[in-house]
Amino acid sequence: MHTADPRSNLWTHTAPPGPHCPAIAGDHVADVAIVGGGYTGLSAALHLAESGASVILLEAGQPGFGASGRNNGQVIPVYSRHTPDQAVATFG
Repeated sequence: MHTADPRSNLWTHTAPPGPHCPAIAGDHVADVAIVGGGYTGLSAALHLAESGASVILLEAGQPGFGASGRNNGQVIPVYSRHTPDQAVATFG
């Protein structure tokens, strides 16, 4: 199995199942429609709903299924391999 396959990551094998998220059917009216249930979409939907907005979140898979659920993004404040100028020179 390729490491890009979501079934191959530790999170998929150790996290409890997510909530049931049935597909919407019919016509709906909302103040805001959000496309994408990753970090940003879920956070936006939550904050809007908490402030009283009617929100519909549209996600093709399960919430967090895409890059938000499989990334390895890291903030490393002590990273010292490249200075900003070296990073630009090396990586563009």
